[in-house]
Amino acid sequence: MKLKFFLLIAISSFLLHCNKNDANEKHITLFLDTNNSRWIDEHFLIDSIKIEHDDSLKIIFYTGDYQYFRSYYKSINGIYEIRERFDEEMKYFGVDTILTLYKSDTTFIFHSEFDFIPIVFYYAFTDSKYSIISKNDIYKSIKQSLVDTTYKEIFFYDEDYNIYKFINTWQDNECVYVKKK
Repeated sequence: MKLKFFLLIAISSFLLHCNKNDANEKHITLFLDTNNSRWIDEHFLIDSIKIEHDDSLKIIFYTGDYQYFRSYYKSINGIYEIRERFDEEMKYFGVDTILTLYKSDTTFIFHSEFDFIPIVFYYAFTDSKYSIISKNDIYKSIKQSLVDTTYKEIFFYDEDYNIYKFINTWQDNECVYVKKK
């Protein structure tokens, strides 16, 4: 009887451990590819990007001691960024949902309601042109700022919306982030 109880505990522990490993596979980290990147402005660098897949998607950008994140939700048709809208006095007045990852080609312009002083990392939230391109099961989503057209974010992902590469450009900077093998 003690042996059966011990085996039951051992098997349960093994199964729980396996489930934890499966959950960790939903977290992907992209690291700076120094061979394919160039940067003039050190302030533009992001240390790493963590992507958490769950019922939704959360992308966390690490820049030194500071981190910021963007939230996305999954639907049948794709993945949409959830962007809260505030006025200049920081009074909340709604949410925008912006198609970000999709499996069909599309292009559209997003007009931001928020007016603010353009700082490089805020270009991601300004008026932007979105282009989503699919070719041979390779998907690419491009967001280009219309305030400063040298600012661009490019996500590469597979048919299951797993992001495996991110490129961020601004002026003479081009930072490429990839999943390490």
